[in-house]
Amino acid sequence: MDARDLRFLDESFPTATAFFALMYLKERADQIKVFQEAARVLKPGGKFHIWEVDLGNLSETDKEFYIVHLRYKIGKEYIETGYGMRWPKEPRGLGDYLEMAEKVGLEEESILRVENTFHLCLKKV
Repeated sequence: MDARDLRFLDESFPTATAFFALMYLKERADQIKVFQEAARVLKPGGKFHIWEVDLGNLSETDKEFYIVHLRYKIGKEYIETGYGMRWPKEPRGLGDYLEMAEKVGLEEESILRVENTFHLCLKKV
């Protein structure tokens, strides 16, 4: 299912998530549409959890792609993976996501930064 067009009724869920997915949307308008859809399907007080790479300050590099190595713990087990793609044309950082959230009626509940990634928890107002 396309996150820009969720086929669920309004206010259907207490929680929505985006796990290292927004970085794959090339256009800001598409990212905003995901925020609009998440806000629409969330129940009042519902939470939108976003885990993402902070690309707010693009590095000076001759590399065409970036790759992020992740290691996280679930219960007692560690899982490792990686994500990568072409560098975006313009910065995409935590501030950009907070701005999009505000536009659609979601407010910041918490932020956890780990190196160049973050977990943002937003609440439907």
